[in-house]
Amino acid sequence: MRPPSRLRAHVRGGFPGGLGASRAGGYAACVDVIALLAETKIRAAMAEGKFDNLPGKGRPLPEDGLARVKPELRLGYRLLRNAGCLPPELEARKEAARLGSLIAQTGDPAERARLSQLRADAELRYRLLMERR
Repeated sequence: MRPPSRLRAHVRGGFPGGLGASRAGGYAACVDVIALLAETKIRAAMAEGKFDNLPGKGRPLPEDGLARVKPELRLGYRLLRNAGCLPPELEARKEAARLGSLIAQTGDPAERARLSQLRADAELRYRLLMERR
């Protein structure tokens, strides 16, 4: 399949400003070319029927738990979640829960007092982070 004429012009004449150029529009033009190339490949695959027999065709995508997150933040949250990272407020909440289970298991009063202080700090950190949201 032959790329659209707009893409051929960029490929034939090079990217405006060249890759990584500091001239205004150079980077944006490169991104436009990449998006256009991706769109062309997707349309070609659709025309060839490569998407016809995919599992789950015709059904809604599975819920990912980010329905209440602002749309502009969803991609970032999804990337962080897939990388095993948690937002700071969830890290603080998880730490408070972990310390609570340690407090329940320890028998030493001094250790219990130290862990209780750490848990109070984690809970405070969680509340402050939630207020900033």
